[in-house]
Parts: sequence; structure tokens; C-alpha cells
Amino acid sequence: MMAEQIHNRKMQDLWARILSSEIVNPGNFSLRTLALLKQLTHREAQILEKALGMAAKVNNEQRLKLISGYRLSGGMGQYFRKTTSVNLGLSQFGLPYSSILTLVDAGIIHSSEFETGLLNHKTPIQFSVQGTQMKLTPKSGNLLFSYYRLTPIGDELAQLVLPKPDQEYLKALQLLFAKDFKIE
Repeated sequence: MMAEQIHNRKMQDLWARILSSEIVNPGNFSLRTLALLKQLTHREAQILEKALGMAAKVNNEQRLKLISGYRLSGGMGQYFRKTTSVNLGLSQFGLPYSSILTLVDAGIIHSSEFETGLLNHKTPIQFSVQGTQMKLTPKSGNLLFSYYRLTPIGDELAQLVLPKPDQEYLKALQLLFAKDFKIE
């Protein structure tokens, strides 16, 4: 059995959650996810836990996004700024780019950043990070989020991890958004 060779307590806990979930509802986890979990190191699991503590759900989508910033795309506002991109340095919260690459190499996060489509400035966005809810309304129709997205395997593993919300990251995110979003 795959779990027999695991000696780290936290990793044993992950396997226990999988086994109990599979007993209650068989087929929750693919063989690919189980094979990746067997090879996952304790360090990689810690990085995943950190990333999930910062991951957001946007408009009640089920897929988590690790927001890295946003940018202004078009419109008059772009001419009055030094830069159109607003980046949130994830490294200042314990998730340097090397950790993102570790998760990419492990097959947990996609290898490239994604962007949303243009955000509608008349439609509020429901934004949730580990139970903290925010309603963001773009101040212009020329904004879009940039983010990292979990792979399907990453999505399955996210069901098992119980991350702690990163309050400093949440505060920084709110400060970052305050310039171009109305926050409620």
C-alpha cells in the first residue's frame, strides 16, 4: 500500500484523511493524485499548506486562485500611472518564487500565471480567502487579476490540507486593492 512507507506525522495525517474520505465516498482521489502524494516531501507539503492559506475563491468558483496582483489594461487611467501592473510580492509572506516553482515541479500548480478577463466595474466581485469575505467593486472596467492556479491534482490535494489563514497577507491584499477597488 502507498501509505505504508510514510514516517512523517503530518504526511501520515494527510494519508489518514484520504483513506477516511475514500471509505465514506470512494473515488474522491485519482490514482495520479495518490501517486503524487506518495512522492510529496514534507517540505513540499508545507509549501502547499502556505500557498493554500493565501489562496482565494473568486465569485464562489470552486477552483482556488493564488492572486499575485492585478493590472490596468487600457483606458485613460493607464496614462497617469508609472506602471499599469500592481504586484503583491508573495515572497514577503513566506512564499518566494522558488516555492512556486517547487509546487510547479511537483505538479500542484500550473507553470504559468493566468489572468482573468476584464472585470466589470458595475458588478461586485465576491472574494474569499480562508473564510474572510470581501466584496470588491472595480473602480474602472479596465482591471484584471493575475494569479496562479492549481492543477487538478492540486485541487484534489487542497481538499486534504487545513491551512491557517495568513492575516498579514489579507491586510496587504486589502491595501493593494484599495487604490483601484471599492472594498466592502
